[in-house]
Amino acid sequence: MGVGDEWRSFICSLLVCVCIFCPRSSAGSFADCKPLSPALLQRAERAARRYAPAVWLAPDEKFFPSSALDFLDHTKYASQRGKNGKLFKLPSGAKSRNMFLEPKEPLANLLANSSSFLHGHNPEFFTVPVYAVVSSCCSNVKADQVEESPFEITFWLFFPFSQGKEICTISAGALGPVPFPWLRKSCFGKVKRYGSHLGDWEHVTLSFPASGSRPLAMYVSTHEAGALYLAPMLQTGRVWNFKGYEILEDPYFLLPMALMASGPSQEDINTCPFQHLKT
Repeated sequence: MGVGDEWRSFICSLLVCVCIFCPRSSAGSFADCKPLSPALLQRAERAARRYAPAVWLAPDEKFFPSSALDFLDHTKYASQRGKNGKLFKLPSGAKSRNMFLEPKEPLANLLANSSSFLHGHNPEFFTVPVYAVVSSCCSNVKADQVEESPFEITFWLFFPFSQGKEICTISAGALGPVPFPWLRKSCFGKVKRYGSHLGDWEHVTLSFPASGSRPLAMYVSTHEAGALYLAPMLQTGRVWNFKGYEILEDPYFLLPMALMASGPSQEDINTCPFQHLKT
């Protein structure tokens, strides 16, 4: 949907989940890392609340964001090896590849029930959290300079269910269904939905300097690719400059990224100017 459509917007109330990451020293330990000082923690929290993302949703949205903790209450641990039940130790790395969460009730029943946890919480009626993870690279900072350390904030928004895309297909015999173009919004084959999945995180990262309250850079991503944008140099600047990207697929990123004042801070970042869809 484009310009002129009535998109609903909301500014999430912020639940600040602070996690501190420090890089390993050359010796492979964290001995040189300093804890985040109370002053820097307060500065990071102020920045997190000021730059909390404004999220735009389509008027016919069926699956809203929700709390990750609420999602965990309605799911159970399972693995490809046939094990399921409670998980007492969170796995990481290669050990987690065969492990996943599945709903405690049949998925078809949950999708048919518009009040189930899969449909999330409509932010017009409920408070929806945005999780802010703060990371600080502090291994080379002296003790009396910790309050002026640079830091990054990654904002995370959780969706219990992500509905896949509808694709028009036709049967190709032994090859099965193959994509076929939509003709005037009509499908002359069979409509199939691909890419639906349980649990989905959306995120954006802002980098802040050692001093000052405005971010220096922003990292946005989509699927297997991401792009880095540098903030305007002047206080009155309105365009974030494209710096570079890392890519596994072939998405589209805007070379300039304009700011659109639509929230309390008047510095909201619009990922696609004037198309009113920010997630």
